[in-house]
Amino acid sequence: MDKKVRSAERICIAAIIVLAVIALACIAILLTGREEQPTETEKTVQKETEGEKKLTEENDFLPSGVLYGERLPVTEFTDGTGEKKELSEYKGKMLVIAFWGSWCKYCEQFLEHSEEFRELLEERKDTNMVLIDKLDQDKGESREKVRALLSEKKVGLECLYDEGLKAYKAYGVKRIPTVIVLDDEGIVRYAASDVPESREALDSVLDYVKYGGSEAAEKFIASQLSGSEGGIYTNYTGKSGTHPTGHDVLSESQGLMMEYAVLADDQGAFDRAYDFLKANMYEQGIFSWYVTADGEKAGANALLDDLRICRALCMAEEQWGGYGKEVEELADAILKYNVYGDSMSSFYDFFQESPGSVISLCYGDLDALGRLQEQNNKWGELKDRMAAIVQDGYIGDGFPLYFSSYDYDKKKYSQDSINTAEALMTLYHLAEAGLLKETSEEWLLEQLEGDGLAARYNVDGTVVRGYDYETTAVYAIAGLIGYESGNAGIYTRALQKIEQNRIWDTGSSFYGSFMNQEAGDDIIAFDQLMPLILYGYSKDVLFGS
Repeated sequence: MDKKVRSAERICIAAIIVLAVIALACIAILLTGREEQPTETEKTVQKETEGEKKLTEENDFLPSGVLYGERLPVTEFTDGTGEKKELSEYKGKMLVIAFWGSWCKYCEQFLEHSEEFRELLEERKDTNMVLIDKLDQDKGESREKVRALLSEKKVGLECLYDEGLKAYKAYGVKRIPTVIVLDDEGIVRYAASDVPESREALDSVLDYVKYGGSEAAEKFIASQLSGSEGGIYTNYTGKSGTHPTGHDVLSESQGLMMEYAVLADDQGAFDRAYDFLKANMYEQGIFSWYVTADGEKAGANALLDDLRICRALCMAEEQWGGYGKEVEELADAILKYNVYGDSMSSFYDFFQESPGSVISLCYGDLDALGRLQEQNNKWGELKDRMAAIVQDGYIGDGFPLYFSSYDYDKKKYSQDSINTAEALMTLYHLAEAGLLKETSEEWLLEQLEGDGLAARYNVDGTVVRGYDYETTAVYAIAGLIGYESGNAGIYTRALQKIEQNRIWDTGSSFYGSFMNQEAGDDIIAFDQLMPLILYGYSKDVLFGS
């Protein structure tokens, strides 16, 4: 019996030793390879917070010191002979910068595509591409090693060197390879913690930088998400038992397209969206908030949507002329139906023939109200009251957002949970009016750089159970807040999240659209249109100028 026990002990000890060796080997591999592209497991690094995964995990590897709409903090490198070279020498064309190292196996995989990249750039004639070697002495890197590898791989791209890792540190590069794309004026327009894996992928990124993200998205909406009359479908695939869904059309969508069309100087697209509204959703001078695919109109309007349509009409009148009467008629109808007492009402019930006694704070489009002030002094009074109601609805510095709604009869704000898209729309309207609180701005940036923006929050700031997912539209609204407030950090982190939801494959019928993987993989109109608005306003944004 003792022999059997001793034999079993020896087997156990041997097994423990083997496991220890394997564990040490794994640790060594992780320590030596952490700077290269991670495995699929590493790509989904999660920050555990109360058992929920971090929404912004993909952003963890993006270069933290590189902000869209700004110039790079370091632009001087050295060439193969040690001579200094400035990135400004490439001004006049777009510039693709690829950080890499000769010891990085994922960088070698990138180099395998270098010839097809070079051929693409020769054809496009609008872009230069340069490799930036991380001249890391701790890795034993040297110009000689780099030249030998580039020669062996027959890489025809120019290579510069980051001596002392000045740029690497200033850019906040987390891993290599990392790609940054500048426009023809040297302004950052794109950054990714990986590299294009094909000629087509690089071509897609360059078109994105050159033409803006709106071009492909607009084409997708027109060809895949719209009817022949110009109505934009609520969503692409899903059709639930309740309206609006499927090929139903929202006044929200038509108004957003009208606003974007003005920004894009596309009067044809503007008129198509507006003509659909007038033909299918018009009711007593205002617009039903949706119409079904069968032509049945909703029994109420939505103030926010009608104000957005007013805003778009005002913008169209300024840009093209010919819409002044339309503005006046819609403004008069809103005054007639969407005023409760002496304040704005969220909706007018066509069946009850009365406005509601509640106002959603996100409906406080102060910009639109200001534009309408020129039509009637009454609008100035309504704008002031709306601004006061919104600002008094501030929850507090601990959770610096605003309550969702105010009940005039009860004289109190709702304590219900907050839809994040609506909460950020409130912040956006305040930002447009120059009324955004610094605490709100700081909170938003903190979320974008931390756990991300969940779909719904309780008024104490905790995420509502089951709503720990994100949507493209929320990040688009966050980007608009960054744009309006001049906060490049908010703008960049929001746009990078939008880019991660974008379909980049030019061969896909969904190219240019945005999907929310955690929200059902469907294509929702609001998630397509809000990025369009962001792109329309901020295409050539330059912060700090």
